[in-house]
Amino acid sequence: TSLKAAKAIQETFSVPEDVAILKREFDGDVKVDEKIIPLNGFLANPSVLKTFSFELLEGNAITALKEPFSVVLTEKSVKKLFGNDEALGKVVTLKDKQYTITGILKDIPMFSHIKFDMLGSLSTLEIIAKDDKGEMAWDNIWNTWVYLLLPANADLKDLKASLDQLSKKEDLTIKNT
Repeated sequence: TSLKAAKAIQETFSVPEDVAILKREFDGDVKVDEKIIPLNGFLANPSVLKTFSFELLEGNAITALKEPFSVVLTEKSVKKLFGNDEALGKVVTLKDKQYTITGILKDIPMFSHIKFDMLGSLSTLEIIAKDDKGEMAWDNIWNTWVYLLLPANADLKDLKASLDQLSKKEDLTIKNT
């Protein structure tokens, strides 16, 4: 769905315990000193580390993806960039922006449908794309995934009705009758 839908669900829905957001297009050549390694990843909100069972080996899961220009790397990525040296707290460069390493994740299981080398803080997008109106467009649905963590007793019919109501309000292609 869109980033706009994700934010609306976060801000107005009471049913989900948490809302995890992943956004593509956080990839490229990561540089440390003279070493340059291509890595793939997502921008992610802090809830991703709470909602999914990705194991954080170093750093704080609550704060690792909170501040802008924070990045969490997998063990494999750390090894490629730093060898056996400590990485937590160090700075890497991606697309001429500097990111502080705030966490190190155990490598992603081979059978996970979510694969990445790094996660960048979604709050970074508010700075680097603040003038890009398209980022928050309702129909910008191609690069963002939203996962809702629901309580065991959640009423899915009510949730669907709330989602339908949100869509009716925001989607200009739906005739409002």
